[in-house]
Amino acid sequence: GEAIRAVLLEKRGTVLNDTQSQLLEKFQESNGYIPITENDCGIYRQVLTANEELKTKSSPRLKGKQITCQCKQNHPNCVHSECANNNEFSRECDQNNCSFGETDCGNRFTTPMQVRAQSRARFVVVEFKSDKYSDPRVGSGAKAVVPFSENEIIGEYIGEVKKREENMSNYCVDIGEGYVIDAEKKGNAMRFIQHSCDPNCELIVRVHQDMRKRAWIRASKPIAVGEWITYKYHSNPAVLQQFFFNNQGCVCGSKRCLKPREIAIQNAAPADIDDEKIG
Repeated sequence: GEAIRAVLLEKRGTVLNDTQSQLLEKFQESNGYIPITENDCGIYRQVLTANEELKTKSSPRLKGKQITCQCKQNHPNCVHSECANNNEFSRECDQNNCSFGETDCGNRFTTPMQVRAQSRARFVVVEFKSDKYSDPRVGSGAKAVVPFSENEIIGEYIGEVKKREENMSNYCVDIGEGYVIDAEKKGNAMRFIQHSCDPNCELIVRVHQDMRKRAWIRASKPIAVGEWITYKYHSNPAVLQQFFFNNQGCVCGSKRCLKPREIAIQNAAPADIDDEKIG
């Protein structure tokens, strides 16, 4: 708690005192990252906002009028490919651009109702302590402490916004336009959610009212209490192998695994896998 408050003070530009700095350093040393509550866009904040505003102004669909989806006429929500906001523009729905008005349509992430839901304890981070040769899972993962329904938001993936070519870590998620959100050094608990080739969640990117892109993890199927929360780190198997599995195979343990790790272990010397790290 104190460490997180220290981080929030730092974010607001307040000079940290010695005790706060020590708490922050202690948290970072123990957990490997600095907790933040919103993306750190750094020097790219104005560029990202300007890019989205330019696309909005140049779009024939948006020029001179506010787009409004018509989902309510034929669908129970906006979580489908025909939604004008969800599909073509990847925008968050709100009461001004959605036919559901103030009702949650499934494509809303920053409404007061969603924010309150995400503030509650929704999963617990668990460290895998078993031997890497007998259990393929490594690092830490997230277990649900409440049930999730299909299309329910787990939370926002938060980190530092960077250019894609800037020291890519395996905590990066792609938000398009050549940018990623990197949670290696700064982020939130979403960074602990593990990859699976047969996941129960999906990563989605939305443009919000402030005209900036944000990434969210959403349940793609019902999740029971005690289940591991997982999502597919990338849809391209080659990218998964190169950037997340270090060409050594996948550790998700799914029956649909693209390249099971135990096969790679059989064909590799122990020294080849000592320094593994999957975010």
